[in-house]
Amino acid sequence: MAAPQRMQVIQACAAIGPCSIAEIAEHTGRAADSLYRHVGLLERHGLVVRAGSRKKGRHTERLYDLAADFLKMRLGKRLSPADRKLIHSTGAAISRGVVRELGRSLREADIYLDGPKENLFLTQQMVWFRPEDLKAFRAIVRALDRLSDRCRTPRGGVLFSTFLTAFPVPQRRRVADHAPRGKAGPAASRKRRGPARTQTKKR
Repeated sequence: MAAPQRMQVIQACAAIGPCSIAEIAEHTGRAADSLYRHVGLLERHGLVVRAGSRKKGRHTERLYDLAADFLKMRLGKRLSPADRKLIHSTGAAISRGVVRELGRSLREADIYLDGPKENLFLTQQMVWFRPEDLKAFRAIVRALDRLSDRCRTPRGGVLFSTFLTAFPVPQRRRVADHAPRGKAGPAASRKRRGPARTQTKKR
């Protein structure tokens, strides 16, 4: 899933599936010939399934769809370095896809930033969560998941792309915080020197 092409196939199937590779190519803006290998890999790993076929002219098109409406990574409680790398690469691929869809929306869709038609929400914040705050936030995320599940099928209305992420940010201590209190570091123990003086000899 970490490859951007495979993530785009998954997003296309979620948006317009069941769909043919030609339709996936049109939705993603990629050449159809470049997608067959990625669709095949996703099918072998059980993420995408064949969903029948249909006639188009004299040809028969295979249709593909997601194996499930909701895909979730299932890893152990203790993440290995490989697990962490997988999460990072998958998150990066999803983020790139979101940025592409945002650009496409801004170019082609009717955008409203406020009022009753407001339909674009873009925010990023750094917040300090206490345990009770994180519990409340988790409940909101679960409620959004339930809402998204209801809006996934049947497909109708206006198609939206939603993206939500939250994660703990490690705190980097300042250099001054490393030194024990009451003890000055090497830089502080030296006397401050004035500007360098040069002596010239009279000839």
